[in-house]
Amino acid sequence: GSTTMALWTQWNIDLASTGANLQNVTSVTIGVEGSGSGVIYVDDIRLYGTAPAVVTPVDPDADGLVAQYAFENNATDSTGNGYDGTPMNDPFYDDAAGDLGRAMMFDGINDYVDLPIGSLISSLSDMTVATWVNFPNAGGAWQRIFDFGSGQSSYMMLTPRQDTTGPMTFAITS
Repeated sequence: GSTTMALWTQWNIDLASTGANLQNVTSVTIGVEGSGSGVIYVDDIRLYGTAPAVVTPVDPDADGLVAQYAFENNATDSTGNGYDGTPMNDPFYDDAAGDLGRAMMFDGINDYVDLPIGSLISSLSDMTVATWVNFPNAGGAWQRIFDFGSGQSSYMMLTPRQDTTGPMTFAITS
């Protein structure tokens, strides 16, 4: 149905276009009407006098790019800066969703890519990490989308879920 979506979606609803007299509105009800089953999550309801445009994400350009890993059957740094990664244990490559080419697949049990970027990270005053991730909510606890650090007391990490059931978490510890 119309609520079967894999991603969070911003819906702007122009109440004036419904023809309703907004002066007579005394309450708003939120939920799903009709038959069926499943779960719907609603977050961040905002009321605007004039709704902002829906933002469409775009890939950033290459200005300032210092390393890039396309994972097209390898962990090579495609910028040519030599920060080639080393796949560890047994990750493999498969077709990515949509038109994203190939993707590295991790089974959630000790698979990772070792990136030799410690000297690069320490030379930066700020940085942005951009990635495409398809997480099927399976595998071991505390899986990482990325984990930059030097142990349990100094790291920056993003995990799609705490343990095996908690929320997505980004943490910095130093």
